[in-house]
Amino acid sequence: MKIKGTFVLRSIMDENVLIPVGDTAAEINGMIALNKTGAAVWQGIEAGKTDDEIIETLVQRFEVEKSVAKEDYQAFTEGMKAAGILTE
Repeated sequence: MKIKGTFVLRSIMDENVLIPVGDTAAEINGMIALNKTGAAVWQGIEAGKTDDEIIETLVQRFEVEKSVAKEDYQAFTEGMKAAGILTE
């Protein structure tokens, strides 16, 4: 998974917000709120981790079954791909 464009992830008063910057800000109007799971996935993608590494991070951080972590990961990435924010 790769990020299309330039974004900055910020935590503002316990809220995770994805902010488009530079040319991306002209294409995407506004900010995107992420829950803790979404923020963890985003950070993994930014760090260049594999799908399996990100899923394992979710399992450990949120103490969920691997199947739940995988479903959450897929839902997040599919939504972001549909929005034009992620690409494979």
